[in-house]
Amino acid sequence: MNSRTQLHWKIAFCIWLVVVTVATHTPAMQESETQTFVSPDKLFHFVSFGVLAMLFWCAGWVKQKRITLLLFLLWSLVDEVTQAMLPLDRPFSFADLFASMLGVIAAASWMGSLSMPQLQNLRKKIDTLFSKTITWFVLCPVAIIGTVGSSAVMWLYIWKTYQVSYAPFSLCIGLLLTAVVLLMIISFWAQCLEKDVVKALLPKVFFLGIISIIMGFATSRVEVGPYTIGLAFFTIGFASVWRATITDLSVEGTM
Repeated sequence: MNSRTQLHWKIAFCIWLVVVTVATHTPAMQESETQTFVSPDKLFHFVSFGVLAMLFWCAGWVKQKRITLLLFLLWSLVDEVTQAMLPLDRPFSFADLFASMLGVIAAASWMGSLSMPQLQNLRKKIDTLFSKTITWFVLCPVAIIGTVGSSAVMWLYIWKTYQVSYAPFSLCIGLLLTAVVLLMIISFWAQCLEKDVVKALLPKVFFLGIISIIMGFATSRVEVGPYTIGLAFFTIGFASVWRATITDLSVEGTM
């Protein structure tokens, strides 16, 4: 990874660190009996700390995945403890902590899957793409507007149709749709789309998605939330499927 790309990742990490820290250390909102919107707090913790750990690793400050994993598992704990210590009306929550740690673990699973020797050419193309400032000015708005916009549309549709607030479900759909769009843009822009990989991945990812939904239903009574657990299972499982697929195709000599 060249120095310019690392600089961009470092800037992104610092900005996201500030955003997450401010968001988790603002006074808690007072709930009312007529409240129509319930914050997807656990899912926010999962995504926020997962992205934070991934940005840190991409910045190149630490090369070892295990050190990054341990560092941000500890940071998740520190963040939760400081919330409880300050007069923010935010008591210590094991569910929030578990969701944050799940996000870090999910990110770590991809750190390993993206470090495979077979992906050296792919990493070079991605490195070249992310060394360009224009890439960040395009992808960051797409990520933010895509996630917020699609989540809001989904939430409004469900609320208007069924008079029920499904914020975690809406955010989950928004995240998945935005992730697909970002991957498509990056793949075409960096000219790294491998049809054989996509063809091999699709049926496995579809099956993984079904299992993840079942996992969500099975853990519907868990405080962390079915959407958080389901998305964590899907993310970690996807990393494993990706690694296995790349290995199989490399053995067959199609990569």
